Amino acid sequence: MSDVGNGEELTAAEQRLLDYLEALRSRPPQADDELVTAVVQAARWQAIARPYLLATGGMGAALAAAAVALLGSTRRT
Repeated sequence: MSDVGNGEELTAAEQRLLDYLEALRSRPPQADDELVTAVVQAARWQAIARPYLLATGGMGAALAAAAVALLGSTRRT
């Protein structure tokens, strides 16, 4: 997007975007209480599960690396 202050005219797309953003600024969307509750609950259980999922992924990567080291690569060049 071009700068407004550089003396150039705005394109039609830029003007539509600025109009849309101005309308959004004047009437910001309101979140429903049920939506807020659902998002917070999802974030909480994901925060709890994340370390376990990371550990499981790390263990899987380590097992795969060990299998390649023990069995050797099957690629022939």
